[in-house]
Amino acid sequence: MTKNKIGNLIAFFVTVVVVAVLALLLRGQNPQTTVGLDSPLPTPLPKAPTATITQPTREPEPTVTRPPEPTRRPPTPRPTLGPPTPTPEPLPTLIPEWDTFFYVTSGTSERKSEIYRVQASERNRISTEGMLIHFPEAWGQRTAIKGLYPSPDGRHVVVDWVYGEGGTFVSVIDSQTGRVSPLFGNASEIDQRVLFLDWAPNSEEILVFGRSMNSDLANKLWQVNIYTGALVSVGATHKDGINIRNASFSPEGERIVYAYTECNTCPNELWVTDIGSSDRKLIYRTDDYRIEDVQWSPHGEQIAFVLRPHIAHNVVNGEMWLIEADGGELKCASSVLTSAPELYHGGFRITWSPNGRYVAFVTGKTNTQDGNLDWFNGLRTNVSAVDTETMEVKEMSSFKSALVLTPSWSPQSDELAFMVNFESPHVYQPWVALSSSEVERLSADSEFIVTSDYAYPEFVWLPRGDEK
Repeated sequence: MTKNKIGNLIAFFVTVVVVAVLALLLRGQNPQTTVGLDSPLPTPLPKAPTATITQPTREPEPTVTRPPEPTRRPPTPRPTLGPPTPTPEPLPTLIPEWDTFFYVTSGTSERKSEIYRVQASERNRISTEGMLIHFPEAWGQRTAIKGLYPSPDGRHVVVDWVYGEGGTFVSVIDSQTGRVSPLFGNASEIDQRVLFLDWAPNSEEILVFGRSMNSDLANKLWQVNIYTGALVSVGATHKDGINIRNASFSPEGERIVYAYTECNTCPNELWVTDIGSSDRKLIYRTDDYRIEDVQWSPHGEQIAFVLRPHIAHNVVNGEMWLIEADGGELKCASSVLTSAPELYHGGFRITWSPNGRYVAFVTGKTNTQDGNLDWFNGLRTNVSAVDTETMEVKEMSSFKSALVLTPSWSPQSDELAFMVNFESPHVYQPWVALSSSEVERLSADSEFIVTSDYAYPEFVWLPRGDEK
């Protein structure tokens, strides 16, 4: 190889090396530019707007006013209810200016349920001993009291009671004397198995329903005079009225409203009928719920009722509704707790104030999935009231861990009494929500306690005919 070729080869290699070095230097000074690429995923579509579900008949969620948690003290385990000596008959004369209460409590194992009368002086203090109402001899171990229902004038109290599997009966207590009488009288040969529905505004008659087992009054509504026992068939019926469970008088006493269904899971209907005629009007119908606890307002403009799911559970959440008496505007007032009609206890009833402005009811939630409770084991409730003019809901009690039942209005409509169970099994205390929004025991100076070992804790505040 000649010297010229060797020199050219060396020059070539030097040139390559120089070019390579320059290229590396330039790469370090100018970073590589990344070219933007289209995403392999498609561009996401914008989210569709959420559909708005309109419920035309349901009102906006009502405003709730909550009172403070009241201070309480543990009750005496087992007090003595009533005097140690037998209660006289007739009972001592009532003091007209004082408030009067009737309540049900447990008796002995031979006499399961007992009814007492007690009075309270001003500021809701119990001032008299409980007076035991003398029961008929037929009342014994198998008697369960379903409810106490005072007349509009407070002179009488209906006792709705059940005797074993023998059916439902009605007796009437004279609140002044304490004497108890069968609805149709002791000498009557009429089958007395009837279901109480409502008092007539005149306080002299009541509305009852004869169940299918009744040989004389089956499947019809009857208006019965409590003094004479005279009875009259009321209004129109459907298929002999076999499935009428709830009914209520209008304030003037000339019409009734009743709930009707053909079977336990069939559609439910609300009818208004004139007493003594076949004229009737359908004002509401539902395919999905049972209509329970129908009550005409004292002022006559509205009818309150409860919608309960078509299930047989003891205690479930339902809804209280208000409808104009002519079938007009329909409003959902609040969720409520409601008990099955087969449950022998009326502690979950809704109740109108005497002035017709408020409706009280029990609220809470069942703590079991199916709602079946062993005597309300673990159930926690409170009592509320809705103002039917403003639809505002006010909590009348705010216990954090209590079972609150049986709301009952004062004659002036400004206070509400109810029974409260705290931790002690089967022990209830009467409390009252005052007009000042405070909540206190009905008898702060004495141990006034009702027991439920053998009886359901019914408690009613008697009206006064001259106060609304």
